[in-house]
Amino acid sequence: VKDISVPLGTSVVIYPYILKVLPVDLSGRYVVRSADPSVVRVEAGADDDIAVISGVAAGKGATVVSIVSSASQSEIATLSLTVEDALTLTVGDSRSIAPYMLRMLPEDVRTNAQLYTVRSTDESVVKVSVTTNGATVDAVAAGTANIQVVLRTSQQEMASIPVNVERKEIPLTGIVFASPEQTVYAGGTVSVAYTVEPADATSYTVKLDYDQQVFESP
Repeated sequence: VKDISVPLGTSVVIYPYILKVLPVDLSGRYVVRSADPSVVRVEAGADDDIAVISGVAAGKGATVVSIVSSASQSEIATLSLTVEDALTLTVGDSRSIAPYMLRMLPEDVRTNAQLYTVRSTDESVVKVSVTTNGATVDAVAAGTANIQVVLRTSQQEMASIPVNVERKEIPLTGIVFASPEQTVYAGGTVSVAYTVEPADATSYTVKLDYDQQVFESP
């Protein structure tokens, strides 16, 4: 069983090489079935494709897709698919995307410069670079973007993968006050300056407390 993740609302093409079989071994004499069509939908492929698999519902665990011989009803291979809400990264992370998620064959990736453009809809959020094994996605800043694969000639979109980038949570380790002690007179005010450590810490709240007996009249 091969484990594959499918972002919700997107489709991936299952090619023979993913199943470690040759196209001639299949020769169109197979049936592809989803154990739960409400989670994963299976459609017939074309040419050398085995099937097009789409994520329908997320958060319901893995669903098994079986490739079965039409003649003998014997199982040729199985895939375990999990539907994700989206491809989610944290700022600073990188993620490799396999060719099947781009709806491309490995040889298509190798000749990418002539056939396809793989691009990000917002490079301020996500940057993408093509590799011999698919593509690498780099999370730049919090936000959302899509990774698109388009034909260079017609600009037809072949695939689109939604990407959510979340900010990186950096815990607060300390607070440093500019002056440990300050003097304030009755009716006056005082400013308390401080810095946090580290300087790029996120998700913290600073609450200043005081001894009421010092400030109240006896």
